[in-house]
Amino acid sequence: MDESKNGVTVGIYGSEYTIKGKESPEYIKEIAGYVNGKMEDMSKKSTLVSPLKIAILSAVNITDEYYKLKTEKCGNKGLIREKSKSIYKLVCGELDKLS
Repeated sequence: MDESKNGVTVGIYGSEYTIKGKESPEYIKEIAGYVNGKMEDMSKKSTLVSPLKIAILSAVNITDEYYKLKTEKCGNKGLIREKSKSIYKLVCGELDKLS
């Protein structure tokens, strides 16, 4: 993988790509490595030989991971909001007793 002023060259599933972005070269390489790993895993688990089909299935799997994490994060926000309201009510109730 070669770094240049114009981008970072990475290998994904046997092909090289130059990726430009605002993120650090290390981050771009890490993301490319993750995608490559997903494609390698998919090709081992599947009888598909078309790189395009393997890429599409890998993208679907990565998107599934993303949505699950996003849903979990949003669910945690709701739980935190509920707990905060409960604590607020308890504190208000105790303050009312002091009045």
